Amino acid sequence: MKFPSIGDIASSNVISIDINKSVNDAIEKMIHSNHRDIVVIDAENYYILAALDIIHINKQNISMDTSLIDIELVKIPVVDKDTNILNIVEYLEEKTEYMCVKNRDGTLYGVVTHTDITSNIDPEILMDNYTVDDFLKLTRRIKWIDEDTVTDEALSDMAEDLLDSVVIVKDFKPIGILTTKDVVGLIKDRVDLKLSVKEYMTSPVDCVNKSIS
Repeated sequence: MKFPSIGDIASSNVISIDINKSVNDAIEKMIHSNHRDIVVIDAENYYILAALDIIHINKQNISMDTSLIDIELVKIPVVDKDTNILNIVEYLEEKTEYMCVKNRDGTLYGVVTHTDITSNIDPEILMDNYTVDDFLKLTRRIKWIDEDTVTDEALSDMAEDLLDSVVIVKDFKPIGILTTKDVVGLIKDRVDLKLSVKEYMTSPVDCVNKSIS
């Protein structure tokens, strides 16, 4: 059996920014590219600035004009794109789900995540043998919140529990969703976070039973 290299499964559709740029510069680039994460480059070191980090920065009342070099960022490991996937298994135990993938000349090729590895399971095997519920157990849980929850409280929950999204419910039925990617735009636009989360949610949402394949 041939195992793929990291370059085979990495996402090359990533955006990056120099560490001397500002948080606001990073946000602009994230929104323009419709990404929720951006790679921050400092010479040969790589860091990740995620939408959840933007929430933390906003909660701490740090100016969005602050240079990224002055922000506490998570450094992520770097692997060569020709590295065999079997040689990075130990990284799956790391809390940080990202790894930067570099070309032979040291330039950034892309990013690989735990999800990328999971996504490379044979789709036919996945569809025949796993339900949606099985697959969800491999990912972060999503929190349900009431439609009248103050947006600022919802962001605090997302930041504290490392949630990529929250589902908004009315009478225990899902009516909308708010993702970290949405939050980046809210912070940039300086919206009133004291309003209820239903003002900013994406709606409607479609639901399926967890037992389907």
